[in-house]
Amino acid sequence: MKGFRMSEEMVEGKEASAEGGRVRRKVVRAVDGPEEFDWESEDRGGRSSRPETLGSLRPILFGGLAILILMVGVGASIMINQELISKDRTTGEDVGREAFRLPVREGLVGSALDIQNTDLKAELDEIVKIVEKFLGAGTVEEVLAATRRDPVLEQKIRDYYRTRRLTPVVPKAIAPEGRMLKKQGLWAIDVLLPDHSVKPIAAERMNDGYVIDWESWVGYSEVPWEEVRKVRPTEPVLFRVLCSPVQYYNFGFTDDRKWRSYRLQSPDRKHTLYGYVEWLSIQESMLTRYDVKPGQSLAYILRIRFADESGPDQVIIEEVVESGWVRAGSSEPARVPAEE
Repeated sequence: MKGFRMSEEMVEGKEASAEGGRVRRKVVRAVDGPEEFDWESEDRGGRSSRPETLGSLRPILFGGLAILILMVGVGASIMINQELISKDRTTGEDVGREAFRLPVREGLVGSALDIQNTDLKAELDEIVKIVEKFLGAGTVEEVLAATRRDPVLEQKIRDYYRTRRLTPVVPKAIAPEGRMLKKQGLWAIDVLLPDHSVKPIAAERMNDGYVIDWESWVGYSEVPWEEVRKVRPTEPVLFRVLCSPVQYYNFGFTDDRKWRSYRLQSPDRKHTLYGYVEWLSIQESMLTRYDVKPGQSLAYILRIRFADESGPDQVIIEEVVESGWVRAGSSEPARVPAEE
């Protein structure tokens, strides 16, 4: 290996500072290689100053490394948070759509060609108008005008808004990506709300046009979630819930060989009950789905009640009324005449 040979030293200017006492020398490479220049710093006593130079650079190196680690950590945190936000938003929308699975009316047969044999533009125009009318309602009378004409439902709506504020909503878009479901006279379409969240809404065709399914929109239950633990109804009451399996056996429900337990949450997830069904019962079979992820919440309409042995938040699931929160109206649905 060819080394460097010092052929001569040329000391130029001998600039020795009063403080550092350093001499600058120009080192010339051997004549048989290309000329390169290397400026070195030496003490007057001939000692190399590299250890001192490295020592002075060490704080800078470590400081830069710390900043780099901090930047990487912040970047990773931002990416994780964005992923979680995206995941939560997607999960919320999926749960919302799951809640609007359309039921099949008894005696009516659905068809895969149902939506294809429909004048989508005309139908969608009508649905958009009733959705805008319903969401823009500022009074109970305006809500009633956009919902099914039913004395029982009317009383539910009036009672509901006695303790809740009715605020008109102006959606950013209705069926923004053309996403819709149709089963016989029931439709479910997405609504893009002012906060950019997406929530489906169900509309039902009646003899005199479309109406909105108010109960599924608000997630109506017969007893308010805020009061159910105080009231502790012992007769079955109807609840719209988000349901997921859970291992919780306590108070009068300690035998996991007899009972299967579920977490029942309110539509806004602010309230929780624990529901129980017996293993191999019809209720247990109706709550069992094999196409969902572990812990995933599904929407159901249930009839629940408290038992004498129930803890403060434990109920028996007496009946699985519907998968999803939409129920067909009690009125006879309209038969849309076929086009001639």
